[in-house]
Amino acid sequence: MRRRPGLCSLYARCRLAAVRLAAVLTLVPAIGSAQQLQQRLSNLGGGRLLVRPVAMAVSPSGQQVAIVDQALAVIVVVDLDGDVIWTVGEQVHLDQPQTVWFAAEDRLCFIQQNRPQVLAVSQKNVGLLDTVVDLSETLTGQYRFDQVVRHGDIGYLVLDKASGQVHLLDPAWNLSPSFIGHGSGQGRLLVPTAVASITGNRVAVTDRKNFPVQVFTAEGKVLFQAGWNQPAAERSWQATAVTVDSREIIWVTDETNRQFRFYDPSGVPTGTMPFEDQSLHPVAMAATSDGRILVLDARGDLLFYAIE
Repeated sequence: MRRRPGLCSLYARCRLAAVRLAAVLTLVPAIGSAQQLQQRLSNLGGGRLLVRPVAMAVSPSGQQVAIVDQALAVIVVVDLDGDVIWTVGEQVHLDQPQTVWFAAEDRLCFIQQNRPQVLAVSQKNVGLLDTVVDLSETLTGQYRFDQVVRHGDIGYLVLDKASGQVHLLDPAWNLSPSFIGHGSGQGRLLVPTAVASITGNRVAVTDRKNFPVQVFTAEGKVLFQAGWNQPAAERSWQATAVTVDSREIIWVTDETNRQFRFYDPSGVPTGTMPFEDQSLHPVAMAATSDGRILVLDARGDLLFYAIE
């Protein structure tokens, strides 16, 4: 794809090269398949493009990755080689973008921090922002949109870290009466860190202080806690990100012990895999339909794991 001319002015140092590292770390869990680090892009766009990445989304085709950088106030869309395809925030000012998702292959939706509007922008016109919905008209009270995940045909999952809750909004962005509330113990969230949608309208949520990962029904009722039957405070590890791959294996980042943990759809542990770099700090994970897991590091690196 052709780059937009303005991109070079913002990132003049980009040389359109990507660093790839081969890896030998593999895991063979009980289910009999493997995870392997396929590549690591340490120079997105040919240089240190990102400063403080906070969120990531993968396009429907799996060929594009949108990354939110709050320090630069931009949303950068790269291909699987790490080359920049298009950028939002160059021709129009963004005010602390917080979360992003793809509405279509060439169209992004996002929400800015402390601004209750769902905005959309297309690749063809990155200087024009459309207001999809003004959430102040559909929601009462204060909400934070730290992460928004499309949840099948039901609507959208919204992670609100400040209140320690996950909200469910229907396709018209109306709030369901109740979903997953704040608190400690089974079926509650104390310090939630990430949310992921699972087939069958199930929901996985990670937590720093309560059960590290719990899975809920479409109605917000807890199905199980993946792993040990004690909250994180009693087992000395914290979960910071979660995603679900094409086999419905749940990936959880255990930053305390510097590893990934894996669980089958019923919550049974199937294995672990050490971080290939002990300085890795995942801020987001995403899965593609063709069998890859993408991990966004706090330093701006993008890691690709292949499922064999």
